Amino acid sequence: MLQIEGAADVNTDWYLRQWEMGREPPCCAGCANLVYKPDRLGESSIVDAIPHLLKNGCVSCAPAVAMSLGHERASLIAAGGTWPEAKTAFSPVLERQDTAGMVHGFVRGSAGVGARGPRKVRYWHALMRRPDGSIEDVTEELKRGR
Repeated sequence: MLQIEGAADVNTDWYLRQWEMGREPPCCAGCANLVYKPDRLGESSIVDAIPHLLKNGCVSCAPAVAMSLGHERASLIAAGGTWPEAKTAFSPVLERQDTAGMVHGFVRGSAGVGARGPRKVRYWHALMRRPDGSIEDVTEELKRGR
């Protein structure tokens, strides 16, 4: 969660700077035409800032959420809100997902260290909470990659 928050802070600042320079950057991963590539099971997500995502062309759930958080928070600040208000209004949420499938290689966590073969695997999916309490999956509309 700290990685998402850290990247969201960097992204918030990036959006504010872009707007100050008169630029209109993409508001979300979908508008940037990024392809959704989920992290491999058992691997931690790398949460990059927007410039790297735009260069790379693909995104997993955590950096997609950090991008959306950055845009929403920057929009609130640009409209006269404060940084603490923006951070409270829009926040990341991690939701546990379970999937049945083949685990290849060594996976730490619920599948057990060194587990191989068919197992129920738990992983986390990043989402964004809006000020009204609703939860948004910002990856829903993204093109899927492999």
